[in-house]
Amino acid sequence: MRISANFSQNESLQLLGGKSSPLRDEHYRFGDDLLLPAAVRMARAALALQHFDRGYLKAVVGHNMATSAEAYQVTGGFERSSIDDLDEDIDYSLKIEAYYGRPSIKIDPKVEVQTSVRRIRSYGIGGTALHHLFPDLRKKRKANIDIR
Repeated sequence: MRISANFSQNESLQLLGGKSSPLRDEHYRFGDDLLLPAAVRMARAALALQHFDRGYLKAVVGHNMATSAEAYQVTGGFERSSIDDLDEDIDYSLKIEAYYGRPSIKIDPKVEVQTSVRRIRSYGIGGTALHHLFPDLRKKRKANIDIR
């Protein structure tokens, strides 16, 4: 209901993201409720600074996004790749902003999705940060972040 309301109340909206909360599964640890949302916000800010591009501040997280069919078709959707090679959700967010402009993307913290922190546990906090901030290092690491 909230997702539909966002799109119906804002005709320029093409991509909607929300808040990521940790799933309370076997990978959950005390403090993850603060760590995960803060890490997503910090990653957006760090990427924006690194690339000198404010578009990263509205990059949506793949497990918590909704997009219009028109935007998906017009921009070519997601690249078909492994997460070890490309952050498809960030790439898609930047394509939407480039085509439609910054107001076409919204992060609504009340659109909340839980996700497992298994990749963070597998790769470590530092390794996860390096993965997103320095994609060229991905090929040099022996461990893959795509643990599916």
